[in-house]
Amino acid sequence: MKKILKRLELISSAIDLEENEMIAEQVAKLRELSIDSDVEKILEMIEDRRYEFVISSIATYVHRFTGVSIYTDPQIQGLKVELSILEKELNRLSETQNEYLAEINAFTSDYYRHLGAILEEILRLQEKIAQKSYDKGKIDEEELKASKDEYKSFYEEAMSQSKEQTLSLSPEEEKELKKLYRKASRLTHPDIMAEVFKEEASKIFITLNSEYKRKDLAKVKEILKRLESGESFAYGSDEINNKELLRKKSETLREKIRVINEEIEILLQSETYVIIKETDDLDAYFNELKESLILEKEALILELLKM
Repeated sequence: MKKILKRLELISSAIDLEENEMIAEQVAKLRELSIDSDVEKILEMIEDRRYEFVISSIATYVHRFTGVSIYTDPQIQGLKVELSILEKELNRLSETQNEYLAEINAFTSDYYRHLGAILEEILRLQEKIAQKSYDKGKIDEEELKASKDEYKSFYEEAMSQSKEQTLSLSPEEEKELKKLYRKASRLTHPDIMAEVFKEEASKIFITLNSEYKRKDLAKVKEILKRLESGESFAYGSDEINNKELLRKKSETLREKIRVINEEIEILLQSETYVIIKETDDLDAYFNELKESLILEKEALILELLKM
């Protein structure tokens, strides 16, 4: 029993210090001991990250055998730790999501750089063919409009990409960019900021993500430097001391974590990301596509000449 009580007290201290590795280590060691159903419930709460009642349950259990009370308000303590851990998890997931988006953005930029010109020619030829077909009564106005809209949509997307060209970085610079971005995003994520800082943090976070997607190492470095030279923002878990508000904030973050996990899964299954991961040589991939498009263009020119 002495070992069980000692390890439970260590878990309480580890939760207070947010030492996740120590928590996991002590949980594993407790499972090697002969524990009762009450300790088992405590371990299940820890695994489910429901820290609101973990510290109070440990305090009650320890007090039952020693008569020692550990914390005066353990529920608030546990809720604050729970919220802090959720904030960190949300930040980590946001970093991961934006890394995937940056890869997709770079691929899209390369796609338009390699194939933009010939795709525009093909769509222009298709539009001319559609116009002639309409003039001859072979297609209706709706089909003609669809052809024109397709060209317009492509042109707008191409123009958007030309304004947001992804910069080229060396492997070492790519690593530095990711490292700096992670550090800066942890200081600015609006969902984990105290209310008074949310608006300012949100603006910086949007700019940071935009520059990261463009792979602008200099701009990301500049943003981080400004953040580190000024006063740090306060996290939501730092300023809330009301149990209901802490519970509400935790549930909000749990929902955001659920949503972002779903969004990440959609990204990983998207056609673009699958191509990125399954293609060893993207330049060769684009060249092969270009050759195919050249044949398509030549066929359209012949079709137009016969009309």
